[in-house]
Amino acid sequence: MTRHGWQVDLTGLVQVDSVAWSQASVDELDPGTSQPLNEQRFVIPRARLRAEVHRDAVSAAIELDGNTLNGAVSRLLGAHVRWTYAPGAPEGDPPVLAVTAGLFTIPFGVEVAADVREKPFLEPPAMSRALFPGNFDAGVMAAGSYGLDDLGRFGAPATVDLVANAAPPPAGELVIGLDWDGVADLDLHVLDPLGGEAWSDDPNTWVPPPPGEPVDPTAYLTGGILDHDGNANCHRDGRPAEHVIWRMPPPAGTYLVRVDARSMCGGPAAAWYVAAYRNATLLSAARGVATGDDVQQPHGAGAGVLALRFAL
Repeated sequence: MTRHGWQVDLTGLVQVDSVAWSQASVDELDPGTSQPLNEQRFVIPRARLRAEVHRDAVSAAIELDGNTLNGAVSRLLGAHVRWTYAPGAPEGDPPVLAVTAGLFTIPFGVEVAADVREKPFLEPPAMSRALFPGNFDAGVMAAGSYGLDDLGRFGAPATVDLVANAAPPPAGELVIGLDWDGVADLDLHVLDPLGGEAWSDDPNTWVPPPPGEPVDPTAYLTGGILDHDGNANCHRDGRPAEHVIWRMPPPAGTYLVRVDARSMCGGPAAAWYVAAYRNATLLSAARGVATGDDVQQPHGAGAGVLALRFAL
C-alpha cells in the first residue's frame, strides 16, 4: 500500500503442525522426561512477519519471528534502515552505493543457504547451520557496484542503438536517399506531387501518356529515377543504399517517402536513415528500425512505413 509517497509492503509465513486425533495419545506425563504423552496437538513451529517501507533512496524493514512450541514466544529477527545512491541506474540494477544500519544476521547481510522464507517447511541443512549459525548483532554495512565497460572505462552500463548514417548524396536537383545497416532487403518508395511513385518494381516517377498519344523520347528524364535496388533478393551489397534522383527541376508540391521491408534475410532488425537533399542541401531526414513485423505488411505500390513528408 502507498501513503504520502511511502510504499509499504507486508509479507509473512506461518507453519502449522497439527495432529487432530491419535489412538496412542494418553493424558499422562512420561516418567523419564515429564513430557506429555498426548500426541494430539495444534502448534505453530514457525511464523514470520516482515514489514518494509521505502521512498526514493530511503528504505527500512523490520522482521519478527515467533512460535508456540513451548508456549507463545516471539523475538525481533532483524531491523534496518538503508540509503542507496544509484544515479541514472535502470530499475533492478544494483546501486552504486548502499549504506545499511541496524540488526543483521552474522556474518553481516548473509542469510543461510536454505532461508526459511523461501523453504518454510524444510529445516536448513546441517552444513548451513554450521557455517551460518544465525546469530544477530547490530552494525553498519556498506555495499555497492561499479564496473568497467569494454574499453576499460569506469561507468554504469548503457545500451546504444546502432543506426545507419547516410553517405554523401549523389549529384542531382533533388535526391531522396535510403541507407541502412545489415542484410535486410529494404525498398525506398517515393511519391511525387504529380502522383508518380518510384520504387524497385517501377523505378521512375514519370507517368507515360495513355496509349495512342505521342511520347517525347526524353520525357522520362523529368521524373525521379531509382538508381539501385539494394540487397535485392537478399544478395547483400557492401553498404546497402537506394536513391531516387531528379536531374531536372522537380515538380512543386508535397513528397511522401516510405520504407518497405521486403525481407529481413535472416537478420533480427535493420536500422535505416532517410534524407532528402535539394542541390546537396539537406531538407529533411528521419531514422527508424525495420523488424520482422514490417515484413508481414503488404508490398507493392504505396507500401512501407511513412518516413518523410516534405514540400517544395
